[in-house]
Amino acid sequence: MTWEDMSAEEQSLVGKLLEELNQVQTLSELVRCAEAFLMRLLSADCMALCVSKPGPMRDYEWETSRLLSAFFARAKEWGPSDFVAGTVSREPGRVFRDQEMISREGLEGNAMYRLSHTLGTPLEQVMSVMLTIPGESWHGGFTAYRTRRQPFTERDEGLLQYVARQLASALHKCRMFMERMLYRDLFASIARQQGLALVVLKSSGEVLQETAPVAAVVRKWFPKEHLSTGLPRELRERCEALARGATGDTWTRENKDTREVLTVTFTALPQAEGPEHWKVDFRETRRSQLDDWLKELTRTETRAFWLLMQGKSNKEIAAALGNEVETVKKQVSCIYKKTGTSGRQELAARARSLGATVVMPPREEPE
Repeated sequence: MTWEDMSAEEQSLVGKLLEELNQVQTLSELVRCAEAFLMRLLSADCMALCVSKPGPMRDYEWETSRLLSAFFARAKEWGPSDFVAGTVSREPGRVFRDQEMISREGLEGNAMYRLSHTLGTPLEQVMSVMLTIPGESWHGGFTAYRTRRQPFTERDEGLLQYVARQLASALHKCRMFMERMLYRDLFASIARQQGLALVVLKSSGEVLQETAPVAAVVRKWFPKEHLSTGLPRELRERCEALARGATGDTWTRENKDTREVLTVTFTALPQAEGPEHWKVDFRETRRSQLDDWLKELTRTETRAFWLLMQGKSNKEIAAALGNEVETVKKQVSCIYKKTGTSGRQELAARARSLGATVVMPPREEPE
């Protein structure tokens, strides 16, 4: 189908449709546009539009003609019998008519068809196309129905094929709008959490949104960069490295004078299309004196220390750590030496003075 092949009326409807498609942002607007021009162009009685939602799960946002609202509300019942989706997904971008999808006998025995009759909206004829844009991860679809036994013609198929690419572009805009709303809702929720410093950015480092506390945190920890917008170079480079597949999703910096620690956590957000988006959390903490006191201990010695604080015996510590009792005795001796204490009572008293919680009185044992 070419422009020259169309009648004057068809050209008028197609022209108005394409003009309106350039303006839509939401699925509901797209449905109104399609109902006003595309339904008339195809002589359809009702229609449905869908687009995959942002996120890892293949869930869909649906908009339909009012006539089909009850039918799609019961989609879980007929979903396993959906011959339309099964057909169009094999060749995205190509328009299919019902006789290319299913025989008349098969249609009349199909759960979708039977339910449509039960609900008083007999879907006798169908024409559909899966809408995608090359290189994008989302997908959607447009389906036109007739409630009378009048098959869609090759001409109808050609007309829908002619506008399918522009319809896909309009649906893509709606999908991007959905994604922006997702991040807007995320930040609306975050704004209610007082004092949380958080940024959403692209892998390239371009900041999409940020909460108010971010600026103060950045000025405090990166005083030499004097940023008016965006993130410090070191954090942008970290995000770019993660996007390339680097491991480690946290970055830390410590102020030894104040004992403050800044921890920055990068989390990949559900990807819809285009550049990957990241959530960047800033969290300030203060390292305790207890941490300083125990920093010389090995990981196993640290575990043994906290078991000692719970009043565990050497035998119980050995069982918890999977070690021999003699090994635990040596570890406990090392703990005393590194902490400058002479026994469990002194170790517990010193730890308590630095903020540690002792669950129960420690039991002295021969070392």
